[in-house]
Amino acid sequence: MGAGDGTVIGLGATINGETTHYPLLENIWFENNQFQEMTGPAIAAASFKNLVVRNNTFINNEKAPIVLPMRGCLRAELGSGLWVEENTWTTQTGLASPTLFYDADTTRVVVCEGNRLNVVK
Repeated sequence: MGAGDGTVIGLGATINGETTHYPLLENIWFENNQFQEMTGPAIAAASFKNLVVRNNTFINNEKAPIVLPMRGCLRAELGSGLWVEENTWTTQTGLASPTLFYDADTTRVVVCEGNRLNVVK
């Protein structure tokens, strides 16, 4: 509530209080997890090399009291090697569909395939 952007998992590295362009976080793997009823992004990552988000379940079936931009989404910047594969997002009709947001100027080698979106009534 006003303390951030509602991110469930935030990965990043700073030097002197500024997010570094150097990939200090390396070889991070999220697999077979369930993220449920988020208010903001499920995962936000920066300053990484080789981040894998595979075979996870993201569920937003209820209207949250506070809905922030990028609810249930993945957000990446300042990284190299992002694999988003075989994940399932479930949401209700009328709620915004989650997606992958990344900074194309600072994020290289992005693979996004085999993901599914289930919209329930």
